[in-house]
Amino acid sequence: MRSDSFGPRSRFSICIPNYNYGQYLGQTIQSILDQSFDDFEIIVADNASTDDSVEVVLKISSPKVRLLQNQYNIGFSPNLDRATETATGRHLLLLSSDDLMRPGALARYAEVLDTLGNDAERAILTSACDVIDGDSALTGVAYRERGDLFYCEVSRVEAEKRSWNDQPLDVTPGNETLAATLRRKDSPA
Repeated sequence: MRSDSFGPRSRFSICIPNYNYGQYLGQTIQSILDQSFDDFEIIVADNASTDDSVEVVLKISSPKVRLLQNQYNIGFSPNLDRATETATGRHLLLLSSDDLMRPGALARYAEVLDTLGNDAERAILTSACDVIDGDSALTGVAYRERGDLFYCEVSRVEAEKRSWNDQPLDVTPGNETLAATLRRKDSPA
């Protein structure tokens, strides 16, 4: 197991780029800390927020949380790079600063990666996600149909009719993913 100046290598590095989302950031981090699978680190890259984002992170007393503060706003894309550049985990997860991780998500990701064996090092996982409004009310679910690379959305009512557990693993070769992404000029994840 690799070790470096940040400590032993984690299974997952959960990287959170942030700019002025202090009102959500604490819940986002807590949803990760509450996971049953605990082999992870959390890296928050704050992009010179002018709200209480930094204070929110500093109040969280967990050795799993690391805060990177930009002295000035470097833009969205460079802050994504900043969020991942010091990651020590074998697998990266990018999580928006206003997203919540469902209980058991990391355990499920680990399970799926374990089934892939050596191919796990080249895998990109995506998952369905709840769509909420500004009051945290569920309005729908964004997901990928089996065999489709791009997300679609169903309403809350339709989502409640479906079983989201035990969805089969869907594997798409990288060259097909890249070709479809370039044709559509969109990202599948």
